Amino acid sequence: MSTQKNKQTRIVQVILLLAGGAVSIIPIHSAWAQAGAQPKRVDVEQLKKQYWNEETQYEVVQNRLYPKSGRMELQLFGGSISSDPFLATTFMGVTLGYHFNEYVSVHALLERDFAKSSSALVRLEETANTTTNTNPTYWTYGGEVVGSLIYGKLSLLGKAILYYDMHILGGAGVTLSETGNYFTQWGGVGQQIYLAKWVAWRIDYRLHHYYEDIRQKIPGQPGYPGQVRESRDNWSHTLNIGLSFFLF
Repeated sequence: MSTQKNKQTRIVQVILLLAGGAVSIIPIHSAWAQAGAQPKRVDVEQLKKQYWNEETQYEVVQNRLYPKSGRMELQLFGGSISSDPFLATTFMGVTLGYHFNEYVSVHALLERDFAKSSSALVRLEETANTTTNTNPTYWTYGGEVVGSLIYGKLSLLGKAILYYDMHILGGAGVTLSETGNYFTQWGGVGQQIYLAKWVAWRIDYRLHHYYEDIRQKIPGQPGYPGQVRESRDNWSHTLNIGLSFFLF
């Protein structure tokens, strides 16, 4: 009886031992199977559809410390004109504009020119006792559209942050000169650096074009005095520096 009971006990121990071994083998086999399995391909487009609604439009929020949208801008400026090497021309002017948004604005422009003989013309007149044909300008007026393309920050020697924007511009108007009034077109580029919310330092370069008449000023030459000697394209390079005031 005792012997039979010992046999049963040994059988139960063997069964438990085999069961424990099987349980320990299953995770190992599973790990082997996972290690040998090929990775699944990820459907990126499906993930995008799950997490993004592609029909929704998103805009980048910009923290503009100096907003311009809906504001009037008054600019006072001065500068110089490079066109005729025998004339030295400076100018003063004013523009008044309105900003439809942060990117587009329209401006009216009025400019007063001050032309005088350049050092080259003075030397010619003193040494050769003659002169040359010139056509000094007096006024320019018209309108222009300005597109502000870039707005950002600059570090000034690591001591201060400058806020600025860069713009392009195009316009048309009339140039009043000694020989007549001429339809003028121009384009340019410039930038503003903000000094406060209501004022900015501004610099612009403009290239003006008009078709002008040149009258005879040289004594003894055909057409003297004052007849039209030639007609030509005039390309004037202007550089102006001033202050922009944002009124309201």
